Amino acid sequence: MTDRSPTVLTIAGTDPTGSAGILADVKTISALGGYALPVVTAVIAQNSYRVLRRLPVAAEMIFAQLEAVREAMPIDAIKIGLLPSVESVQAVSSFLMQMKQSGPIVVLDPVLQASTQQCLADDVVSCIMREHIFPYVSLVTPNLSESARLLERDVAQTRNEMILQAEALRKLGIANVLLKGGHLSTENVSSDLLVTEDDTRRWYEVERIVTSHDRGTGCTLASALAFFLIDHTMQDAVGLAKNYVTQTLRTANELQLVVTRGPLNHFNYSKVS
Repeated sequence: MTDRSPTVLTIAGTDPTGSAGILADVKTISALGGYALPVVTAVIAQNSYRVLRRLPVAAEMIFAQLEAVREAMPIDAIKIGLLPSVESVQAVSSFLMQMKQSGPIVVLDPVLQASTQQCLADDVVSCIMREHIFPYVSLVTPNLSESARLLERDVAQTRNEMILQAEALRKLGIANVLLKGGHLSTENVSSDLLVTEDDTRRWYEVERIVTSHDRGTGCTLASALAFFLIDHTMQDAVGLAKNYVTQTLRTANELQLVVTRGPLNHFNYSKVS
């Protein structure tokens, strides 16, 4: 790594409240000391209560944005969020194929629905991603419902079921899987499972922060992972990223922007060596 700022290309949809999607990615990367390269895949009219409208960006425009970045800027890592259509998946896949030789880290946060449970991606996207995106991914970061949709299974309810699903995702061709167990109802901690390409399993447990301001948590974690993986091992990067998310959650209510379902406090970050 040179003395220049590390760069993360983020490919995602918008959120006009700045809480999730590409705005959360840019805030995260900037707060950590990186330089964000944002490529928009969909314009989403959404807030903490509902999705009012979604407008996918044409595949040709997505690819043109990616080409504009590639021609002008170094790309150290790539974070992929919402791919709203089959055409957008194919456009990003073509770009990843071009980038394969230069070997940037690729983190996939398989966003399929909003936190309000409304769909953001077409129904067939999860199937198409397996063929066209998974071969290029360094790490995938699904939550329990996303994992279930990718595998066409029921949502995992226990740690043992999480292990089975993480290993099943690995068998689909992804090198490393971080399965987020934050929605396990029996847990008093937030437990995520990392299964690596050498079949190592590691649980990451952090205090469950009780807050109603947690929009964009998945976007934030994936962007932090992409940044930290530039200079850290997989296991260390997960620990650092989870620490960052915990810090942003802990003081999210201090922003005092909305009564509930507000954004994280992305710039509340004390570096841990």
